[in-house]
Amino acid sequence: RQARAKNWLVVEGYMDVISLYQAGVHGAVAPMGTAITTQQIEKLLQLHPTLTLCFDGDEAGQKAAWRAMEVGLPALSDSKELRFLTLPQQHDPDTFVKTFGLSAMQQQIANAIPLSQYLFSMLSRRYDIGIAEGRGKLLAEVGQLIQRLPKGSYGWILREDMRSKLGLGKR
Repeated sequence: RQARAKNWLVVEGYMDVISLYQAGVHGAVAPMGTAITTQQIEKLLQLHPTLTLCFDGDEAGQKAAWRAMEVGLPALSDSKELRFLTLPQQHDPDTFVKTFGLSAMQQQIANAIPLSQYLFSMLSRRYDIGIAEGRGKLLAEVGQLIQRLPKGSYGWILREDMRSKLGLGKR
């Protein structure tokens, strides 16, 4: 399976894994009804330096994606990457690949957004970045999340990227 997998994805359920495998996506795994752990993410990142978290677009799926991001941060290093894929039209991987096929799923995987874009997108919805207080809250939360990262340059780069996206420039 490892030799056949081009991409590694974490999906919500076993039906997603089965449908993706049948369609030709061989690197999908599911935590099987429990939340994914840091150790599981570490193991998957040993198999491939990029791991895509593909959860349903509903509220529960998005909460699961955020939680997976939080527990995945300690597993990241400068050479490891988490990407995020939210499928359109309230599809899950099972229904999406059955409806649109393998090439459409591969396109979705290729367009998964990196952690930096995911964080900014989620936090800029949570806080009003049009005002100083909202920008401050966003940066404070990013600071708390960065503390979970292992030592290395990625945390500094992520913080500077957030500052840049907020129009604050470099320190």
